[in-house]
Amino acid sequence: MGLSPADGGLDGRVALVTGATSGIGAATAVELARRGAVVVAAGRRVDRGEAVVARIVEAGGRAEFEAVDVRAGGALDALVAGIVARHGRLDIAFNNAGIFDRMHELHTYADDAWDE
Repeated sequence: MGLSPADGGLDGRVALVTGATSGIGAATAVELARRGAVVVAAGRRVDRGEAVVARIVEAGGRAEFEAVDVRAGGALDALVAGIVARHGRLDIAFNNAGIFDRMHELHTYADDAWDE
């Protein structure tokens, strides 16, 4: 997969993708980079996050990984502040982080499980 910024019109845009270490988040990070965005891939699993960034960079895109648990108080604020400090802007936020690995029907979730 080669990256061609001409494909997508996101040249120079800075995009944050939370939950970027697998699944939809990883695919979105790759696609945003393919379309020309500078991607900040964020997540808890460092090895997987670095692999997503390596995939983007090897294909000619621009990306970086931030290890963060967005459930931690203030973590998201600090993440965004760091992005703006480094890049001068944040144009796109794909808020994908979440846990849905319990095999329960949605309406049966307890409040604390939903908050997680």
